[in-house]
Amino acid sequence: MTTLATKPSSCQWAGDAPLFITLGRRRTDGTYTRVGGRCGQAVLAAILKCLGAAAELPEDLRHPHALRHTCATELLRTEGVNVADVRVFLGHASVKTTSIYLASDEDRQEQAVQRRERGRPALDDDREA
Repeated sequence: MTTLATKPSSCQWAGDAPLFITLGRRRTDGTYTRVGGRCGQAVLAAILKCLGAAAELPEDLRHPHALRHTCATELLRTEGVNVADVRVFLGHASVKTTSIYLASDEDRQEQAVQRRERGRPALDDDREA
């Protein structure tokens, strides 16, 4: 079973290490200041806006929260990952907050019914003629 509540022992994640880093500001001599510093939210938003425009995404999807939402939704679609795992991953205090990422469509509903019904007799199979 996949779980997000604990990190695999093979990972060497630093507790507060930045996920995205910056080159800093470029000096006139071509070198940079603050190389490897934490990339701020405004910089990330600008990058996502630029990349989203290049990919012709709708404007309402060109921001960091849309990326977070997509990640959470895809995690919930992964077999073995439940809403409690994603709650921990996102840092939510309540499962109710995380439940907004739960999505369903006709294909997923049909797959759920097929998984449930495998091996069970059809409705007409148990009736006597």
